[in-house]
Amino acid sequence: MNTQADAYEKAMFRLWMNWVVSTAARILPITLSILLPMVTVPIITLTCMGLLMLYQHRFNRTEIASCMLIPSITIRSLGLSALLMIIISLIYSKGLITRYYEEELLNFQIPYLAVLIIAPCTLVLTVFALVRGFKWSACRNCRTLFGDYAERGFVGRLLNQERKVQMWFLLSITAVMTVTGFVYYSIEYVNVNLNDADRLIFVWVPVAFYILSCFFLAMRYFTLWAYYVQNTRGSMVRHGASTAVRYIILGKDDTFWLSNEPGSPDFPDSDILDTPASIMYPYREKLSMENARDLFERLTGLKEDQYTLRFMYRSEMTGTDTNILHYIVTLPDPDVVKNSSISQGEWYSFKRIDELKFEHRLSPKLMAEIVRLYTVTMAWKTYDADGKRLYRVKHYHPAFRLKGIENWDVDFDSPLWLNVSRYNQDKPFYRLRRFWQRRFTRS
Repeated sequence: MNTQADAYEKAMFRLWMNWVVSTAARILPITLSILLPMVTVPIITLTCMGLLMLYQHRFNRTEIASCMLIPSITIRSLGLSALLMIIISLIYSKGLITRYYEEELLNFQIPYLAVLIIAPCTLVLTVFALVRGFKWSACRNCRTLFGDYAERGFVGRLLNQERKVQMWFLLSITAVMTVTGFVYYSIEYVNVNLNDADRLIFVWVPVAFYILSCFFLAMRYFTLWAYYVQNTRGSMVRHGASTAVRYIILGKDDTFWLSNEPGSPDFPDSDILDTPASIMYPYREKLSMENARDLFERLTGLKEDQYTLRFMYRSEMTGTDTNILHYIVTLPDPDVVKNSSISQGEWYSFKRIDELKFEHRLSPKLMAEIVRLYTVTMAWKTYDADGKRLYRVKHYHPAFRLKGIENWDVDFDSPLWLNVSRYNQDKPFYRLRRFWQRRFTRS
């Protein structure tokens, strides 16, 4: 059985392994482009793309989360690169290029240089992934499977931090390779044959960059692992397995009861808002509704006839011994909270919460809960389980209302509605995207 320490160490190792495998997939076409006929380079590039997809699919099926952002960027960059290579090859083979350039100036044996296609494609897609943020498909799939990074403790913080580090690292490397390659191509390259200097700039320097990057990240993750062993693992062993139980409290008109407790361990001296009803509990895979009610009543002092309770979802890093159980509490009479032990708080409308999100005043865990609540609610109200519209009007979305949520026939814990929000009839290429999701992603 995996321990919590095993899960953290595997997450670190897989961060590095994902980089190495993705790097190898980019290096191989660049290296082989000087050894094999150019007509084979798109085939090699597509083969590397396919093998990387199999690698990604394999690790999507494992139980330990790993950031697949860099492999997903590489898969797309290799696909785009292969497409451009094929287009350029066709332009040369059909003689279309001679309409714009004199044939004596062209080299039909070397219609392109692999690094000058793969590096810019990777650069563009890395920038796009940075702009997209958590909306990038690999990130959304990870959040669907394992929850938000804030709900996964040390592993979540590690993956979120290293996701950014690896993207900026990849961006820097590909930018240097792109600029260096095109400057040399414009000033020094003679389109007759590849000499030793050409091979150095277009092949061996990129290969050296990528290999050095693997060593750099190996040292980085060894350092992180050593820090973790010295400062973090011992603390986890001492505290043992635990379950966090959190209650989202709803009142009338879709309002949320939130409080600010300056000096909390997560946000010392801050004005971050969160639910006041949360507690750490000895590890439980799940709680019975009776136990969940008992915990809530002990936390708040409210009586059973003053509230309704329903289970929302569980977020857990599989392979560890820590999880979070999320519940929804609705108060028919919101005033009862004033005489409870969580009276130090305020009712916030959903509109105000949306504003607080941009002011960065909501705790990460609360943000994750509200995102799931909103996403599942809107998907369930708008589409059926197959992603088909419930209303004839295209792109119509009903208003976000939570009235009667305690009796809704929807499972917030299932990834079904998270997937429906991404793959539905209002999205372009709905059927193709849904087919791909069902065949090649775990969620």
